Amino acid sequence: MPGREGMAAETPGEGRADQMPGQEGMAAETPDQDRPGEMPGREDMAAETSDEGRAGAMPGQEGMSSDSEDWFRSSDDVRQGVVSGKTIEYKPVTYSVVDGKAIFEGDIVIGAPDEVERAMNEVDLSEIPVSGIVIPGDQFRWPNRTVPFEVNHPNRQLVMDAIRHWEERTPIRFVERNATNAGNFPNFIVFEQQDGCWSQVGMRGGRQVISLGTGCGLGAAIHEIGHAVGLWHEQSREDRDQNVRILWENIIPGREHNFNQHIADGDDVGVYEFGSIMHYPRTAFTRNGLPTIEPLGGQAIGQRTGLSDGDIAAVRAIYPDVGQGWSGWESLGGVCRHGVTVSSWAANRLDCFVVGTDSAMWHRWWDGSAWRGWESLGGVCTSAPGAVSWGPNRIDAFVIGTDSAMWHKWWG
Repeated sequence: MPGREGMAAETPGEGRADQMPGQEGMAAETPDQDRPGEMPGREDMAAETSDEGRAGAMPGQEGMSSDSEDWFRSSDDVRQGVVSGKTIEYKPVTYSVVDGKAIFEGDIVIGAPDEVERAMNEVDLSEIPVSGIVIPGDQFRWPNRTVPFEVNHPNRQLVMDAIRHWEERTPIRFVERNATNAGNFPNFIVFEQQDGCWSQVGMRGGRQVISLGTGCGLGAAIHEIGHAVGLWHEQSREDRDQNVRILWENIIPGREHNFNQHIADGDDVGVYEFGSIMHYPRTAFTRNGLPTIEPLGGQAIGQRTGLSDGDIAAVRAIYPDVGQGWSGWESLGGVCRHGVTVSSWAANRLDCFVVGTDSAMWHRWWDGSAWRGWESLGGVCTSAPGAVSWGPNRIDAFVIGTDSAMWHKWWG
């Protein structure tokens, strides 16, 4: 760069990789800056995002080992019933009675047995089509994509971590119901620790329970919220048999009905999502430890880590007003000194740069599913950063240093 030949005397620290003039004194100024995920001036953020630096981990995930593949429940008391739909009026289903509840597909409560039987007696089964069902529509959606909730569960942190997971990845928002605002939210969810992990599908009206019993970890909580939002199990799609094989011989006798339902909430959304958190695991209802459901291509199924891209797309499909209009405000944290700049260098990727209270440039990014960071990029900056992406997997950041020169840092 012209005039650069004289910089050695002006900036004696320049030869050290990634060191910017004035940076030699930074150790005393920001002793914690090397701690991933913490930005100077944001001391309280450590408790809020202490697990962010763990690859693939989210807060509360350390308790996920309690999630087991056998939370799905059934019984020998198998009955026939109907569920109502939007494009057709009813669909016949087979369910089990477990603890006084009509349990469908292992963890979906469709009502009390007497309610289901009463509905059964009110319809003419000869007029019910055998396919084409979608579950009820707008009346079973949460208005304004907002789910009121109460926590009557001994592990409040488990519930809040699951809610946080949903809010970070979808436009669904949760508001805690209390004595002051209860009148505004007549329809709401209550998280309780009953026997087993279960939920109803969609907004049912009034008080609606999500049970997170013993052994139900974070993955189960995210899964059951998915039902309450309006998602069925992934293997209930109409195109299931084109993607997985049911191994009937390995299913516990009398539990086969948990695999013979095909219910879609509207048309199938996108391709079959083997990675959906709403998918049965390989050994659901196994009688011998062998798989009961086998992907035709050998894909992994039954993960309970978090919502997949397909799960998120399905939520957007059944709440079609998502993305129309402004949402927020949402705090991304930090204590910022200079203006922020943003750049996108790949699909579903957004990078933000800002100068912190230590004058270093800090970085936070969206990876397609959640915000990550904070990450210090170092330096002693006297201006707001600028950033640009000019090629695949390439991003460049620029800032003014204490020597009034422009400094450059890049990825790629």
